[in-house]
Amino acid sequence: MQSVIKYVLDPQFVVMVLAAVAAFATVTSFVLPLLSGDRLDARMKYVATERERLRAERLAHLADEQRQLRKTRKAS
Repeated sequence: MQSVIKYVLDPQFVVMVLAAVAAFATVTSFVLPLLSGDRLDARMKYVATERERLRAERLAHLADEQRQLRKTRKAS
């Protein structure tokens, strides 16, 4: 049991484990974006539908304003 503890606390072993963890983290940080895939198409569709929704809302708002202006002109 003491030999295991002595081996785990050995500075050379600790450096080796830390280097392995750092190497794994580096490889993972480079590989994960490649595996996630391209979501550009989905984002573009979302932006297009959101733009159309905002445009429709704005046109509806403008139409309401024009109706109100016509009503106030007729009432005058």
